[in-house]
This record gives sequence, structure tokens and C-alpha cells, in this order.
Amino acid sequence: MKELPVEKIARQFSVITSADKDFLIRDYISPVINGRTITFKNDVKTKGCGRSVKSQKFFDYCKQYVAFYQSRSYQFLFHDYSLGRFIYEFDDSDHLLSYNLYWNPCPLRLKFIEDLEEIGWDFSDYIDNMVDNETVRLDDIILRTPIRLDYIRDYDGTKPELHPDFHMHFQNKNTRVKSEGILTLYSYLLFIIENCYPDIYKDEEYQSEIENLRRLDREACIGISVLSKPGKSILGYDIHTLIKYS
Repeated sequence: MKELPVEKIARQFSVITSADKDFLIRDYISPVINGRTITFKNDVKTKGCGRSVKSQKFFDYCKQYVAFYQSRSYQFLFHDYSLGRFIYEFDDSDHLLSYNLYWNPCPLRLKFIEDLEEIGWDFSDYIDNMVDNETVRLDDIILRTPIRLDYIRDYDGTKPELHPDFHMHFQNKNTRVKSEGILTLYSYLLFIIENCYPDIYKDEEYQSEIENLRRLDREACIGISVLSKPGKSILGYDIHTLIKYS
């Protein structure tokens, strides 16, 4: 029986999380497969009333990180407690319809987390009990932008000129940079390592793991296809910045 694209992504996830030497990921939660979509647990708790904290409005808010963590709405927990989430959706012909590959940085410095653990606090307990009016010293906060890599084949919203098929959000919910496609979980991790963890990316100790991800990515790209569009796409023609991953 032919392997479905969502099964290919699930297998990539299994390969990553079963690696003998895990140099990047502290913990993980298995993705949810629903038909031709593979995604994360999405029942994010929303305190109070108003717009859901998981909405794009809160893209660069620390409270979104806390909500995702408290709800365990992620697949990857990185070594510094940053979160990784992904969604892939395929059509009936097994072509990619959309994806959303997300890195949400932990807003707390590792030194603060280590100090918590030294006095007997578990990080998960600390975040799980965090409230909206939590007081944290400025010295314990680190400023890093979330990053979201998106692909939308059949965008039908407003202002298509500002929505390239492949694009990246960072530093503001309305920032969209044209991008070259990332198709696999391996290329997603390579992008995150290179751009969010440069010390790991440059460390000789981890070069074999990074090269293995590159090899896996080359092999895995063969199994995922994007439907070619006739003519020039009208999407994103007013976005002039292009980001290349390699």
C-alpha cells in the first residue's frame, strides 16, 4: 500500500525523536493525524474572555508561549524549553495544500531555569502555575522572536499581494518575507538550528548529526510534492524580500 504524505511526516518525526544522540530536543509529544492532516494537540486553554490566545493576534506575546506550554500544544520541546509545532495538510491527490512550521522561543533565560531547579522547582510546574500578572525580573527575560514558516497554496483571503505562497513570519504578526520552500521536518530543524541555535550549528561536536539531517532531508524531499501552478502566481507580488535557506 502506498504511504500517504502524512505517514511520511509521521515517520520523519519518529526518526528525529528516536535518534541515538538527541542534541537538540529535550522532549516531544506525538503529532495527531486527522485524515490528510498531521498536526498538534490544539485545545489551548484560554483564560477569561475575548480573543483566543492561540490566535495570530498574540504571535509575539509571551502569554502565547505560556498557553501553548500549559496546554502541551506542541510536538518538540527544545533543550532551552522553546517549543516547536507543525501542521501539514495534503489534498486528495497527495499534493501539499499548506503547512505551518513554528518555533516559539522560551522567554526565560536558561540561568533562571537552572536557578529554579536548584531550589527544587520543576520548570513545568513553574510554567503550569504561571498567571497573567506574574512578576519576573527583567534580568530573567530574554528577547527572541517567534518564527513561523508557512505555505498556503490556495490563499483566498484579503490582500493576496502581501501573501506569498511560501513565506516566513517573525517579529510581527504581519511581517511576511518571501521564502524558498521547506518541505520536510528535517529541513525545518536544519533551519532552526542554523538560525536559532548558532552555537550548536557551529560546534564541531554536532556536525555529524547536522550532516545526517541534511542527508535525510535530501532523501525525504522526493516523497512530498507541491502542485505547480500555471503561469505566474499573483500571491505576494508586493513582498520584495526573499529569504533563502541554503
